[in-house]
Amino acid sequence: MKSKPQIDEALGLPSAQQWIEMTGQEPEEDTEMDLYQDEDKTETEISLEDAKIAMEKLKAMRVQLRELPDITARKTQLDRLAQMAERKFEDIFDRAFNCEDRFAAEMINAANSMLKIALDAHAKIIDSDVKLVDLQLKKDKMEIELNLKPKKELESVGDSDAIEGQTVVHKTRNEMLASMNRNK
Repeated sequence: MKSKPQIDEALGLPSAQQWIEMTGQEPEEDTEMDLYQDEDKTETEISLEDAKIAMEKLKAMRVQLRELPDITARKTQLDRLAQMAERKFEDIFDRAFNCEDRFAAEMINAANSMLKIALDAHAKIIDSDVKLVDLQLKKDKMEIELNLKPKKELESVGDSDAIEGQTVVHKTRNEMLASMNRNK
């Protein structure tokens, strides 16, 4: 039986020992209780460059997570179920011909239900793959559309004085009708 991959392997991250070797840091000799002690200093400010670097790392990790381990585990489970149902179909179908006629019809119906389970499992695998690919394509399309739209088009939708994303503008009904009439 294949052992489950560790979290760092599933995410494509280096192990703790590899991380220490890559960064050149020495492992700290802290006791376990020292690791859980609250520290007085808290970091409240993050520079813009640090935030951008963190966002780039996050985007890179998102790209690596496209193959989701939960989905692959579910696929193997459904595949195993389908193979077992196919084997049981063959067993029950063979036994149906070796029993009395009055029981053969019920056994063939049972074999038929086993085959249906196998086909449903295969169809579920295919459907989940198609849905996953479809969602990924839609997400990529939306990201591309958002990144390709020039800022001038976004600003022309509302008032020329409004800046998108910074404030919320509240208008009365009359102000909205007046701005709609101006845009006609």
